[in-house]
Amino acid sequence: HSELDGRVMDYLLPKPTGEDTPSLRILELSLSQLYNVRWDHRPFAPFIRSLRLNGPSHHEHSLLRPFACLEELIFKDCFMTDWEIVSWPKTLKHYRYHRTNDWSRWHENRGISNAFRVLDSCPGLQTITLNHRATGKEAEDVKKLREMCAKSNVLVNAGPGISFVVSIV
Repeated sequence: HSELDGRVMDYLLPKPTGEDTPSLRILELSLSQLYNVRWDHRPFAPFIRSLRLNGPSHHEHSLLRPFACLEELIFKDCFMTDWEIVSWPKTLKHYRYHRTNDWSRWHENRGISNAFRVLDSCPGLQTITLNHRATGKEAEDVKKLREMCAKSNVLVNAGPGISFVVSIV
C-alpha cells in the first residue's frame, strides 16, 4: 500500500452525514495509514465488519476501540514492536494472524499469545487462523490453543502452509 492523501480518501469515501450509513464494510490499511492524520477513519469505524491491518505499529494500544462491530480482524506482519491490544471487540468472529517473512520465535509467540487473548475476550468467536511455523514452546502453545478452542467450539486453522487468502465477511 502506498500512503494515501486524505483528500483522495475524502473524495472516494465521503464522510457520513446525519442518518447516512456508509457502505464501507471492509477496510484494509497499514497501521501507519490508519493513524495518518490526513484521513479520519473514525466516522466509518462503527460500520466496518472486516479490518485488515499490516505493518508495525508505534501507536496506542486501544486501536480497536472505534471499531465496535468488527466480525473479522486480520493482522498481517504486525507485532514487530512492543505493543499490546487492551480492548478486543466483543463482536469478533474471526481472528487471523499472518506472517509473510522474518519468522522468529518472538513474532510467533506474539501471534499465538494474542489468539489466547481473543479466545478469552470474544464470546462470539468462531475461527482462529494462524500460519505458524511454531516449534518448541510455541508448538506446545498451539496445541493448548487447539484444546481450549475445541472446548469453546472455535475452529482453529493453524499451520505453515496456510496462504494469505482472506475471507469475505
